[in-house]
Amino acid sequence: MLARVLVAVAAVLVLGWLGVLLRDERVGSVAAHRLFYEPDLPRSELRRELDRLRDADALSPDTKWQMRRASYLVVHGALREAADAAEAIARKEPANIDAWSTLYEATRGWDPRRAALARRQILRLNPLALQRRSAQAPGAGSASPGHPSP
Repeated sequence: MLARVLVAVAAVLVLGWLGVLLRDERVGSVAAHRLFYEPDLPRSELRRELDRLRDADALSPDTKWQMRRASYLVVHGALREAADAAEAIARKEPANIDAWSTLYEATRGWDPRRAALARRQILRLNPLALQRRSAQAPGAGSASPGHPSP
């Protein structure tokens, strides 16, 4: 009898957690969609959607929404906030090349120390990045690693 009660309690907890994850996915997807497809959002709505991306992170071990938020902050010009967000992810996940790339994109114009650190980490994680960059024709732009996708 006790075993059945414990199994039932565990099932309810798992279903509750699944419900939270589904809610997070919905909230994050809607916010990401608006941020990506409506680049001229008024400042108040931009902040609201960025906050929704932060809210979409509840009880999730994944950093997907944190990364999207940091990338959108870069796109929308909030470079210091983006740098702090990307650096927090990179410190938690040192092998996350997306976090280091976003940190580089956010800092390369105003914080050479952090940009250099991010660049070193990118090259550590992907040594071929230097070869690819030098193989591009002079003046050719590279795809920005910090730009989000919906």
